[in-house]
Amino acid sequence: MRTATWVPIVALAAAAAVSAPAALAAEGRWYLGAGGGEARLKNDDSSINGALFGTGATATAATKDDNSFQYKLYVGYEINKYFAVEGGYFKLGEFSFNAITAPAGTLAGNLKVNHGWNLDVLGRLPLYQDRFSLFARVGGQSTTTTDLFAGTGGATPLFNPAPSKTEINYKAGAGAEYMFGKNVGTRLEWERYHISDGFNGHLDVDAYTLNLLYKF
Repeated sequence: MRTATWVPIVALAAAAAVSAPAALAAEGRWYLGAGGGEARLKNDDSSINGALFGTGATATAATKDDNSFQYKLYVGYEINKYFAVEGGYFKLGEFSFNAITAPAGTLAGNLKVNHGWNLDVLGRLPLYQDRFSLFARVGGQSTTTTDLFAGTGGATPLFNPAPSKTEINYKAGAGAEYMFGKNVGTRLEWERYHISDGFNGHLDVDAYTLNLLYKF
């Protein structure tokens, strides 16, 4: 992730940390959440050419479908109004491409992020009567990525047409939360997942999610 992307996340977490001592005595509480939205794969041609390893071919042009529906379910514990710990299940969806290769041929690919589990730490900054707050998160996640490739002409034979890999890696994000009352609220957030591409490379997926929360 570029440095410019990390700056607002680090700044927000630091602001929450500075304010935290005043709330150390606050009572914690559990919450449940669910959300869905759009996932966008940041896919360059390195993953396409990785699939062509051993064929002697390279991709010269490609059309990509890098958007997918994603969703997540999670449970969290608010240590106090400045800090929380959150774990959950997510699915980032499917992405695909069709490429033209040299020597003359084609390569079609489908990447599926089957499922994942995450554990995050959240730093929160209350702004309006404890109803509206900003937050940043950082944590780890485990995802299973499965690919399916089909080649013609110069893109055959493929070394591994159906690779799959499970890997633990990082994730980070930021967002805003609003509570309608004591128990029910909503979140709008962005998260970045760093995942395996199914063989030896890595890809980033940006997830934009609208959530519904229930706090006990």
